[in-house]
Amino acid sequence: MLLLLLAAVGLPSSQPWVTQDNYPALALRLHHQGVATVELTVDTQGQLANCRIAISTGWQELDDATCAMIRARARYAPARDDAGQPLAYVYRLRFRWVLPGSQPPTLPPDTELDLNVAAFPKDMVRPIAGLTFIVAPDGKIESCSVPERQSSGSPALDKAGCAAMSKSETFQPALDGDGRPMRFMRVQQVGFTIDRPK
Repeated sequence: MLLLLLAAVGLPSSQPWVTQDNYPALALRLHHQGVATVELTVDTQGQLANCRIAISTGWQELDDATCAMIRARARYAPARDDAGQPLAYVYRLRFRWVLPGSQPPTLPPDTELDLNVAAFPKDMVRPIAGLTFIVAPDGKIESCSVPERQSSGSPALDKAGCAAMSKSETFQPALDGDGRPMRFMRVQQVGFTIDRPK
């Protein structure tokens, strides 16, 4: 069984690009399974510029097969800014390799960063928000928003997440096919935790 969990921006999770026949033979023989967290960069033409394993499965053959399948099969459209201009984008997805007959484990939320807050607001629905950034070629955040479907449920918490990230975070620049830094969109899952007194 192979399961694909995608970030908010990107391919629909129902797209059947992987079957059991795609499980690497070496991994089957050695009973290897695991979850790869992959970071993809898609350029303004909708071409995959980079596939990078951000968190390994622990098995090289599974990590290699993950990016190989994405390069061979996935298709993209560029992101768009508020003016409708095409933008490159960077997003993460998790690819879960599960051996035939095994029960897939329940995965915790895939947050890239956890922010401490004094208390959870009463209107919070979940302690996670999907922040969408527009990032300049130098890696600095130009703007941050939280799409409704990615909201924590609390506008104040979402806004605090954007403010904290915009103040403290600089991203590695995304590169075009010629190796030049480019403006891009990035979606990042941020978790919120209560700051416990020490």
